[in-house]
Amino acid sequence: MRKGVFQLVNQIIRDPNIQVIPQTHESFIAGLELFEKRFDQGYSLTDCISMITMKKLQITEILTHDKHFSCEGFFVLFKT
Repeated sequence: MRKGVFQLVNQIIRDPNIQVIPQTHESFIAGLELFEKRFDQGYSLTDCISMITMKKLQITEILTHDKHFSCEGFFVLFKT
């Protein structure tokens, strides 16, 4: 399992079509602030950091089944 995870991550970071955004102190704090504002919504901190990053990069569509993203105004794409 660990080897499979390593291979997948390695494949992702080497793919020229995928941009991996590094975590910064600023993005963590911004995500934490959104997390605090959405305690009642059940958002995860990871979701909040992702939402902040997506807004910063003007990304409006996401492939997910997580309803929280649509609550924040993102267009959720479902793979059927």
